[in-house]
Amino acid sequence: MFFFDRFAKHSKNFEIDSDNLIAKEDGNRLSFPLVFNNKFLLTVNTNNETSLITEFSVTYMFENRRELSDENFSSFIEISDSAAKAFTNSESTEEIFSELSLITKSDALKDNHLTFKKGFYTFSFVSNEIGFYFTASTDRL
Repeated sequence: MFFFDRFAKHSKNFEIDSDNLIAKEDGNRLSFPLVFNNKFLLTVNTNNETSLITEFSVTYMFENRRELSDENFSSFIEISDSAAKAFTNSESTEEIFSELSLITKSDALKDNHLTFKKGFYTFSFVSNEIGFYFTASTDRL
């Protein structure tokens, strides 16, 4: 799947073994869940009929209430950034991350529920006492 090849191009620390992906069927879509370092969940969803990627999400749950190491924040950003670049086939996510307050750890740790639309894509970032959730979707199929 092209998404995973493009993800690998942008990620320095996280690899995807695309030969061993296991898809879960969920209605009219296939879902590919991937776990990194037992902390980060990347889920990629595709349309069953067209095989096009319709959305992805990156989830991180705090180990302790609102505690986040610099390493875990950097990893969350790298996975989210690599996935966003792979999904949009873009080389820059700076505008997206700026609009969603994902530039500094202190901004990201505040309660957020932000959405940013750019072209065919909608990006969202939610942070609360449980963790972080970054997602992107498209309305084109």
